[in-house]
Amino acid sequence: MKVERQDWSDKDQWQQVGVYSRQIFVQQPNRRFVRGLVLTEERVRLFHFDRSGGMYTPLISIHKKPNIFIRLVVGLNSLDEERVGLDTSIKWSLEKGRKSQGTLTTQNANGSAQITYDLCEVEHVVGYYSIRGRATQCWSVSDPNTGTQYLIKDCWKDETRVSEYIYLEDAKGLAGVAQMASFEPNRGETKLLRDGRGVLHEDFHNRIAVRIIMSSYGKSIEHFKSAKQLLRALRDALIGHMELYMKLILHRDVSVDNILLGKKVDGPEPPPGFCGILIDLHMAIKGGRDTDKRSADWRSSIALLLSSVAMAGAKEAPPPLAQDYLDDIESFLYIYAYLIHSYDSRGKSCSMPQFILRWKWDPAESVVTSKRAFYTDKFVTRHLAQNWPKACIKLLHSFQDWVHPYVSAKRELTLINHEDPGSISIEERKALTKEIARQYREVIRLFNGAICQLEAEGEEGAVEVTTNEVETVIYVERFETPSGALELPSSAPATPGGCPDSSPLANKVLRLNARKALKRYPEEDPEEVPEAKRGHEGPSTPPRKNAVPLEVPDRPVKPKNYVLPGLPLARL
Repeated sequence: MKVERQDWSDKDQWQQVGVYSRQIFVQQPNRRFVRGLVLTEERVRLFHFDRSGGMYTPLISIHKKPNIFIRLVVGLNSLDEERVGLDTSIKWSLEKGRKSQGTLTTQNANGSAQITYDLCEVEHVVGYYSIRGRATQCWSVSDPNTGTQYLIKDCWKDETRVSEYIYLEDAKGLAGVAQMASFEPNRGETKLLRDGRGVLHEDFHNRIAVRIIMSSYGKSIEHFKSAKQLLRALRDALIGHMELYMKLILHRDVSVDNILLGKKVDGPEPPPGFCGILIDLHMAIKGGRDTDKRSADWRSSIALLLSSVAMAGAKEAPPPLAQDYLDDIESFLYIYAYLIHSYDSRGKSCSMPQFILRWKWDPAESVVTSKRAFYTDKFVTRHLAQNWPKACIKLLHSFQDWVHPYVSAKRELTLINHEDPGSISIEERKALTKEIARQYREVIRLFNGAICQLEAEGEEGAVEVTTNEVETVIYVERFETPSGALELPSSAPATPGGCPDSSPLANKVLRLNARKALKRYPEEDPEEVPEAKRGHEGPSTPPRKNAVPLEVPDRPVKPKNYVLPGLPLARL
């Protein structure tokens, strides 16, 4: 790159070359590093970027040190692809200047030989668009001999973290968890891409290239096509999370992108236990670590789906307890709430309600407050009532009721011990998690009950809410005992296909006049609805402004002057 301005500062050079280097990483996904020159009439400077960041040399006089200048030019124009920063295990053939097909070479299952897979798609199925970081990229490949499809994951892990393949090795054979076929533990390190001086800086963190070959699954859970498919996927992913935790592995990064839909094998449905697959154990921790003193870093997670206690690490909030499996279960609730409020029961996208937008964009302390209100201010939006079966709405409220006591108990502990969080005793921490198997089983039964109700009533059970003089039936099932704890019959199966006996459940059917039940609450909907993530036929669903409060006896009703503040367009 030639410099034509005399006042071009080092910072300006760094930013400009960084922009170009980032584009090279994006357009050439098999890039390991990028190097470039900034050249003037008298001086030259070399820039180097890899997954640990970047570095540059002092300005070098091309007249006083011509040999260095020549070496730089020759080195950057080498015909050796590895020397210029390319990963030669991934190759493409070209037709008319465009990629037509490709191959990926890696180790076989026992690591004794190399195997070359065909790329199912010439581009990666998961990309990374920054320079520094894990740079996770996934490739869909197939075995040329058997036709079996796999998903190959390349990433650059921090050398201080435990490699994901160690957890996946322990997870072999577990339902609801991604299955690993083979792996390459060390395909290079960023410290080997620099000279000795480039790794001495305090901001440098060495990263190691890791490749994992896994079984192939479907798209993310966000691409569900029916209510039953969504509930089955969430349930099986939750079972997978339980199986991992029973092996002392805590996932810690439950999100929409980390739950995949299962693939059909021999029948119309995926195999039992594999309707939903939990992936990405990069953030997982192993049991036996000092987890009592370790909390989540909400800035490296998705605020929309992170538990309210884990997010309480913001500056104005009390310090949280260590993240545990209850926080991950809470994330499953937020995933479910996000999906049924952002899509209809057939998977078509709709405009998001204001509280979901706030979870995505507001500061951490505001999100924590909003999520706590989510448990007490229950209401059924017009979108839910019109587009989702009653079983799904009932499941949302039952799930909220189950999570709420644990969130409140954790919140109380952090408030009591705000001045000295270390004073929270081990006994107090363990009191929340003393019946792990029962807690998982209760949540799984909630999903099984909703799935059985869908199968019994059909998926066309959405409540119709209109302003005509018609009666609207809203089912509200309370699963509370006098003590406030959830008690389900011990005979109820917890297997993926089991349906719990619903006889102990106190079903209350409230028949509300639709015109009287509809209450308008002022909301400042954004003028521009974000573009749908997936295209669909027909006009997009208009913003939902009316809500149907569930006026359940002996429970507080949302006040009439309750206002959901809008989100400024600038935040979108």
